[in-house]
Amino acid sequence: MSNASRRLPPGLFSQLAGVRFLETVKMRACLVRWMKISRGQASTEYLVILGAVLMIGLVAVGTMTVIPSLNQVAKERQMGQYWAQATPFSISFSRLDAGNYSLSVANNAKKTLVLTEIELGVDSQVARFWVPVGSQSFRPGQEIVLSNGTFGIGSNPCYGEPAGTYYEFKNVTLIYTEGSIPDIRQTGLGLTGSCAG
Repeated sequence: MSNASRRLPPGLFSQLAGVRFLETVKMRACLVRWMKISRGQASTEYLVILGAVLMIGLVAVGTMTVIPSLNQVAKERQMGQYWAQATPFSISFSRLDAGNYSLSVANNAKKTLVLTEIELGVDSQVARFWVPVGSQSFRPGQEIVLSNGTFGIGSNPCYGEPAGTYYEFKNVTLIYTEGSIPDIRQTGLGLTGSCAG
């Protein structure tokens, strides 16, 4: 083949250039359409992933706020069961507000005991619950509700707190007299609850 036969007819190059231009325009239009579709799809996927991450975050935060309150309920129940079965004195009920503390104390011993004081441990302090009239005699099996209307402001964890605030006494010591033996100490777990209104 000679060079003459390889030559393109006049105007064919410009036609090919036009075809290439049209193909380029079509490809560009197709690419733009594809990008719009994939951009929309990417936005949708992004929103779905963002929603899933936010949902996981909400569940985590919700769990972290529920677990401490479940722990408080479990601790309150455990301490309540302990004191309900304690001997010689048991405590079946306690109610604390900003200035008053009431305890239902029972003598589970088979002899008369005289309760003189109750110490409630709060962190490194000890709050003293003075028994009305200085002492309270308990016959075997007798249960009495003791109230202290002037429960110490500084040692009262509910003083200045709203109703429903959780409180905890770390340990409780009941000081009593048995016959002629004074100042016998019964020390046990603490008491927990929510401040009354």
